Amino acid sequence: CDLLCYLYFQVGAVIVGLDQYINFYKLQYGTLCIRENPGCLFNATIRDAVGHLTDLQEWPGAGCMVAAICGTTQKEPITVGKPSTFLMDFLLQKYNITTSRMCMVGDRLDTDILFGQNAGCRTLLVFSGIRILSISSFILEKVQICSSTIRNCSVLQSVTLFGQFHALLISKSSCTCPCL
Repeated sequence: CDLLCYLYFQVGAVIVGLDQYINFYKLQYGTLCIRENPGCLFNATIRDAVGHLTDLQEWPGAGCMVAAICGTTQKEPITVGKPSTFLMDFLLQKYNITTSRMCMVGDRLDTDILFGQNAGCRTLLVFSGIRILSISSFILEKVQICSSTIRNCSVLQSVTLFGQFHALLISKSSCTCPCL
């Protein structure tokens, strides 16, 4: 085995996430590490198809980079980011806590809210990270896409409502932490 082949066997894991500088070399190296090294783990940080790198445009997300490696290796990664509960399960066990007093706040049904529901948390949908003209059409469109997995979640449409929600959380909690 030549030096390059030796390097593939030294790699213990290929972790794929959002990379604005993705190129053929990175895709090929990751592919070879996974294919040529049977013990190499394949992990994905997140699998969002698109993201907002500007306020005006959707850009390719980490999911397209993960899909490229999936396609060339014919393997599925262990996803550690939302909506997978991989890290949540670890934290719950490590700190011996439960999700009964947690609320997942997010602006995406297919990642944030699904993550909260997969983890057993209450969920709250906010519209801070998305730019839309009609909230109702957005919800209808996303719920149709995710209808098989998304259950009821609270929807927050304004900062005023957030203040009321925050006050409700504090009043229902015995926690004295100011961040809650």
